[in-house]
Amino acid sequence: MTPSEQLTRFIREAANKRGLNTAALANEAGVTRSELKQVLAGGSVLTVDMLVALAGVLDLGPEDLAALGMQETEDAEPTKPMVAAVREPTSLTDLPPLDPYGNHAEQILRLGFALGCDLHVVLQTERLDDAGIPHATLEQFPDLLPIKLDAAYHHHNDPRFLPDAVQLTLSFEALHTATIPWEAFEQITLIPIEPELSDVPEPPSTQGPHLRLVD
Repeated sequence: MTPSEQLTRFIREAANKRGLNTAALANEAGVTRSELKQVLAGGSVLTVDMLVALAGVLDLGPEDLAALGMQETEDAEPTKPMVAAVREPTSLTDLPPLDPYGNHAEQILRLGFALGCDLHVVLQTERLDDAGIPHATLEQFPDLLPIKLDAAYHHHNDPRFLPDAVQLTLSFEALHTATIPWEAFEQITLIPIEPELSDVPEPPSTQGPHLRLVD
């Protein structure tokens, strides 16, 4: 493992321990999500400026970075090569195998939180009387209540998955702990980060035998 690979892995682990996904880490470090994603995936070079910004967010001092070199020399076991795509920290949620016959709303939410995507949720207002959402907000949206869950603040949302509901910390001028029943979910939309060109697979080669139309 090269020093740069070891450093990016260390940063991902430090962010995971603090419950920060890529969006939250990028927001606090003052860099774009796509730029940070490329760096942590090994597709772009980690600059000194970004390292300083990330170290400030993650409370990493010179002694933490110096310890990386010592760990590399003491580690006698071979390390596996890094894959091109980085997996987001999943400390916010556990992501079990998908079940097409299970609770779709729960599985989609878990996936969105695990990937660090922005989520747009639409809730049926009539099912939210005892959810802990301010009555003024429910009156403002008597039919459907739209809520955007910005990935940069997923760790503040503090999702707790219950058998009959999901518990989220939401901001309606003030912070409220809302317990939203699963049957209240009308729609959930995941908003992925736009991929860089290096993330887009190349089209299949047209060389070799193929079919074509003839007169």
